[in-house]
Amino acid sequence: GVQRFFTGLAGADLRRAPEGFLLITGEPVPGFNGAFVARGPNAREVLVDYVEAIRERGHGGFVGFTSAADAQLAPVARELGLEPGGPNPLMALEPGDLPEPRGRYSVQRVDDQPDIEVFRDLMSRGFDQPLDTWRRLVTKRTLEDPTIASYIARSGEQPYSAGTTIKTGASVGIWNMATPPEYQRKGAGRAVLVHAIQSHLKQGSRLFYLVASEAGKHLYEQVGFRTVDDGTIWLLGAD
Repeated sequence: GVQRFFTGLAGADLRRAPEGFLLITGEPVPGFNGAFVARGPNAREVLVDYVEAIRERGHGGFVGFTSAADAQLAPVARELGLEPGGPNPLMALEPGDLPEPRGRYSVQRVDDQPDIEVFRDLMSRGFDQPLDTWRRLVTKRTLEDPTIASYIARSGEQPYSAGTTIKTGASVGIWNMATPPEYQRKGAGRAVLVHAIQSHLKQGSRLFYLVASEAGKHLYEQVGFRTVDDGTIWLLGAD
């Protein structure tokens, strides 16, 4: 699902294997050059291959492990010069009764070029990343893909928060939840999340998942997400 978001991006290196997948956008931002690896007979070879590919770009990056893969591959990661980056939990939600959003926000799906510009700005400020990077990553192609949906929460005319979902079958991944620092802890991110889940429930989706940051984990737990795997993240420095 997350690879689909970057399909067609110039310079991207997207690879899949039974043990994981690689996602290199080529952007000079470590968070957009990484991989996820699970346990398997070829996990070591896959990890070495992915780390070499990330290093070739020179922008730094990351590798996420499932808990089982971390037990198998942590020594290999250290041999390759990766540094432990902390927990990277996989969380899932099978909805029952969702809590109501807090605050007076209206949430709409991004459906035109002006909204794309607002979405890019919220992502840039929320993640403290270059606006030009988000202009290259979020395009008209993204808008037109029916499996990708992006949302913006506003109070009046002021945009507060944004997020993206990617649908594969009856499952929906929650990605790129971002709120600029001055608007955090005001319920805007929660409004985006709950609205997105409710919208997909109406379309027949039944399972929602995400990889949580430490900052966002409490919000996801409040909405009903539970940790299903205590994954870890390993970091590669830029050249």
